[in-house]
Amino acid sequence: MKHILTLLLPFFLITIAHAEELHFYEHHCAITLPDTEAWQNGNTLRMPAGEMIFNSVNMETKQVVSIIVIPNFPTNNISTPAALTRFKEIITAQGFEMKTQKNIEWLGQPFMEIVGRRLNDASGELVSIMRATILEKTAYLVSTIGRGDERRMEDERFMRVISSFRFLDPDEKLLTATPLYLRYYRAGFNMCLIVMLVLTAAFTIMYIRTVRRH
Repeated sequence: MKHILTLLLPFFLITIAHAEELHFYEHHCAITLPDTEAWQNGNTLRMPAGEMIFNSVNMETKQVVSIIVIPNFPTNNISTPAALTRFKEIITAQGFEMKTQKNIEWLGQPFMEIVGRRLNDASGELVSIMRATILEKTAYLVSTIGRGDERRMEDERFMRVISSFRFLDPDEKLLTATPLYLRYYRAGFNMCLIVMLVLTAAFTIMYIRTVRRH
């Protein structure tokens, strides 16, 4: 059994080690989706300003994560009324009413954290948690939407994806990001390979024991 585990260890490492971080080099940012969950790229929505460069839906929980970029932002000060007005426009365009907002320090720079609320007859209350900042005259808004209220901010599992957002270093190599569907195909292939090896090893052991008995 120890020899079998030793043989299979490299394949387990292949399964868990492949890239899971999605890079948006043109916009100098990245975000990570857990490989073990059913995330699927969703349709990007039209925004009153800027561009939604990423939108993904968890097919099990229906949680949504998105990144919006607004170039040529009129100010570099996150605390100005002009910045809040523009961010509020984005929240409203997504169907939410702004409930609270506060300034926080995140990723080594000031962010505005905005909580939005929307009532849905089918699923009850929906919450939007958005973190926005301005970097070199470009506004970045990373948000997540799901069932519940502002208490979801304390849920590490709910916040795990937007918490993985980061800015790329200028010297990071320009590599083509692995498509989301390809990651699932690769994980499925590796898992099937592992199962095949386990069954082959089990068959070999049983065959040798049978031959020795006779």
